[in-house]
Amino acid sequence: MMKNSATSAVSTEFSVFFGCTLTVITIIGTLVNLFVIIAVLGDRKMRQSSMNILLLSLAVADMLYVISFVYAWLPILIYGNGTWMFPDILCAPVRYLSSAFLTVSTVTYMTICIERYIALIHPLKATRLCSRKNVIITIILTWTIILLFDLPYFFLYETVTYFGQSTASYCINPYSYEGHLYWLIYKWVEFAISYAIPCVVSVVLYAIICRNLWFRDDTIHNDFSRMSTSNENSNDTSRTEVDNISARRNVVKMLIVCVIVFNTAYTPMVSILVYQTIWKQKPSILTFETFLVVVSLVIGISAFNPFLYTLFSKTFRKRANEIITCSESRRFPTTTYPTSVKTVSSSV
Repeated sequence: MMKNSATSAVSTEFSVFFGCTLTVITIIGTLVNLFVIIAVLGDRKMRQSSMNILLLSLAVADMLYVISFVYAWLPILIYGNGTWMFPDILCAPVRYLSSAFLTVSTVTYMTICIERYIALIHPLKATRLCSRKNVIITIILTWTIILLFDLPYFFLYETVTYFGQSTASYCINPYSYEGHLYWLIYKWVEFAISYAIPCVVSVVLYAIICRNLWFRDDTIHNDFSRMSTSNENSNDTSRTEVDNISARRNVVKMLIVCVIVFNTAYTPMVSILVYQTIWKQKPSILTFETFLVVVSLVIGISAFNPFLYTLFSKTFRKRANEIITCSESRRFPTTTYPTSVKTVSSSV
């Protein structure tokens, strides 16, 4: 039952709505990411794919982030505000892990962008640069470096109790409110690593990929229209060309969706943090309800990240069907992602 206090920052109705929404997102996000983990780990051939290994790392990071961020929204459901309701000893570790998992997710997203760029635009280099061994090393380094980089969260966050009409404890970092120079520098570096660089890299690389896939030659649109309207007696070559052009367009659409979703989910939150860092205060138009909605976007993208990639793979969809129906396939083909512009149709 809702137990809003006199100091509640949000209404009972919004608390119920927000809590229920985040509960659903958390459950679905946990199950979806766990599903991806089981799908990849449960099939030896799928584990041989570099792209699948990256998706596995992304799913692990997203699932752990969704679970670890429960501390932030659960008090909203129970008390109607952001008080700390867990044991004090969990404040720093939980805040540290949630930040680290989110950063790992965004950096892994960027790594996937780079891997796709190399595989599609420089296929001759892909075998060497995007080998399974190199991808595993990259993932290990990513997790290790980020877990070390985020250690300030572990050492600086603590529970602070405020006394007034009612007593409430909060898990905060005092240095963030005092505007310490070192903390500001750290936050700007974190901003670059977790948002700015992944955002720029994804937009630039995916733009190059889209340009090569969609506008590969000047007659692609005319060819597509001509071949799409060809009669049933068209030869196999024409049909193959139609399929290839259609496949390239589907991959382009997937990449566009990835960029739009990533920026839509993270830009509002990052904009708020940048504003607070520069002006030392929250935006005047930012209500607690609005802030929680912004947080929900970040949790939402972490919950549904795997869909953006696995949804476009026929082989992965087949694997998903096998898991759901508990069927077995002794000769299950490895998940195939396009390794060049010419073979892009294998991904859809």
